[in-house]
Amino acid sequence: METVGVNLSGKHVFLISDADKFFFLLADSLITKLSVDPNAIVAVVYKSGRRVGDIQRISGVGYYSHEQLALEDYLLAKSLTFMSLRSWNSYIAKEIIDLDPRIIQKLFVFITDDEVARWVMNVQKNGELSPDPDQYISEHCVYVLKKIQYFICPENYFKKVISNVLERSDLKFYDASIVFDILPNESSSQLFDVFKNENNARSVKKRILFGTKSTGWRSLILLLRFLFNRSSSFDFEFFVFVNKYRKILVECYLIYKRALGHSNVNVVYLSHLPPEAYNSLVAICSHVILQGRGGASTARLYVKWARGELLVKKNTPNSYFFKDVYGVAIEEYSDRSELVDILIREPNEQRYRENRNIIVREEVRSLKVLSKVYW
Repeated sequence: METVGVNLSGKHVFLISDADKFFFLLADSLITKLSVDPNAIVAVVYKSGRRVGDIQRISGVGYYSHEQLALEDYLLAKSLTFMSLRSWNSYIAKEIIDLDPRIIQKLFVFITDDEVARWVMNVQKNGELSPDPDQYISEHCVYVLKKIQYFICPENYFKKVISNVLERSDLKFYDASIVFDILPNESSSQLFDVFKNENNARSVKKRILFGTKSTGWRSLILLLRFLFNRSSSFDFEFFVFVNKYRKILVECYLIYKRALGHSNVNVVYLSHLPPEAYNSLVAICSHVILQGRGGASTARLYVKWARGELLVKKNTPNSYFFKDVYGVAIEEYSDRSELVDILIREPNEQRYRENRNIIVREEVRSLKVLSKVYW
């Protein structure tokens, strides 16, 4: 494909994959919450080799494929942001840095917990960061990580581990946590208005989201076994992402327990949901049991809306993240017995409201940090 000579002068350029799900929400937040001019934002889409769909686009934002641009075009950008750094996009960063090393002064990388976890495992295995296709780390990725200066991520959560992994002390961290919800800002605000006066905590039925991604059927059955062994006046409805071929095993267990007189538990099996439906599901839950890693965006939204209790296993990345980054009061458990204790406990609605205020303040603070880059 021939280059089109795009003028990126003064633009905030984001390198996103053809399977990206987060740039749309980030850009929407920059535009609606920070008043960044959408015409000052450009998305450059590169091929990831993964399953792709249609990328959601924001009016006013320019979208181009990487093949349409000449490398020299990037040098004119006001800022250049990579939405994470992996084997399928690091070659672009290397080519731009090699063309003109001065680009490092306006090159930023949005960091995710997933990629840092892979870097840590890689160093533990090899003694130093090394190429590994199974961990999406290429030679180009290692090269770029030795050059770049600026990371956008929660500093107190990532600074030490990233500095240790890269064996560098000269890194600069723009200390910003997540500033977007599951839906674009306007849609999210409208949906919040629908649910904000509905009280999950006082409902006789406890609705529980058991993980934000695929859950092992054995883990679910073990939790249900502990729950059935405890007397409770509540009805429980679990929402779970369980493999469709395995849910029959859960159903057989429930039929057996109902035959013994235990009829206060129902399980709803989930598959992929559109964002609006997923957001509404999260909003009606009285409890969210978050897995040890991942799902922070969902959990953050849940706490921000003060919908109920967030439960996280002790000494997991998500436990540290919500305590150290957000400073919210979550319910931690060490085993299934403690987990059930929390599920049948009286709700602490005052704490939910306090946690919401903490998340809102953190969002405002993070937006101020991002304004230093994107204004």
